[in-house]
Amino acid sequence: MRCFLLFVCTVTALIWTNESCGQSLFVASNGPSNTSEPITEFDGNGNDLGAFAQVVNPVALALRTDGHLFVAGNAGIGSSAPITEFSTNGGDLGAFAQVVNPVAIAFNSNDHLFVAGNAGSNSTAPITEFDGDGNDLGAFTQVVNPVAIAFNSNGHLFVAGNTSGQITEFDVNGNDLGTFATVSDPVAIAFGNNGHLFVAENTNGQITEFDVNGNDLGTFAFVSDPVAISFGDNGHLFVANNIGDEIIEFDVSGNNLGRFATVIDPTAIFAEIPEPSSALILSITAAVSIARRKRP
Repeated sequence: MRCFLLFVCTVTALIWTNESCGQSLFVASNGPSNTSEPITEFDGNGNDLGAFAQVVNPVALALRTDGHLFVAGNAGIGSSAPITEFSTNGGDLGAFAQVVNPVAIAFNSNDHLFVAGNAGSNSTAPITEFDGDGNDLGAFTQVVNPVAIAFNSNGHLFVAGNTSGQITEFDVNGNDLGTFATVSDPVAIAFGNNGHLFVAENTNGQITEFDVNGNDLGTFAFVSDPVAISFGDNGHLFVANNIGDEIIEFDVSGNNLGRFATVIDPTAIFAEIPEPSSALILSITAAVSIARRKRP
């Protein structure tokens, strides 16, 4: 029996869940084209627990509120690829949806799955919405060269476009609310517990922080080659560093706490780690209490 938290990540990925109310980390790494790659499970101390599942060219992970893991494969520009659903025990439940060149996936509060496709540089691509049964509800919106998506606490969708460097905000109905922020080369976005948006920039290694109004608060952290970011419930930032084949942890002040795990070719990450001595109650199939992973 697995008890779990909800985690969402974009592109080949890393997520946290709870194995018997203890922390577990899931990482998708991307190898040579058209090869089956493992979704590897790590415990809260970074110990490798082995392959949880196998997927061809995994590029994105998302966990639904029932604990099912969704993995997007990518067959290349112009090719259709499945979003595969796995049970809480790693059982392959088959293709939930099919999308051309998926690069990012995320669930909204209604457990609708949103998938960003990418048609190549300077090309407009849809963000497609699927309901809880995998029915295609059509294009929620369209963005030029989307590379990352995330929802804020109001249910607004934020989409990073790599060509323009713009982070565009859309309301719950898909209305374009305009450019929220602009950076040089966004590759990943995530919201902190304070509601601020954090953006990883690949070319300069910066993790830039923006307040709720889109004001640039400067560099929060620096990593040589950030490719994905995510926040734990304790407010710590986890960054996938591709050059170092590592996951780096930063505290709420941006202090580097060092390497959390070693992963070959990490390209995305999501982590949610509860506050010390606190319990988070989730209504899934039962209410569960989850204790924070403690660092040595």
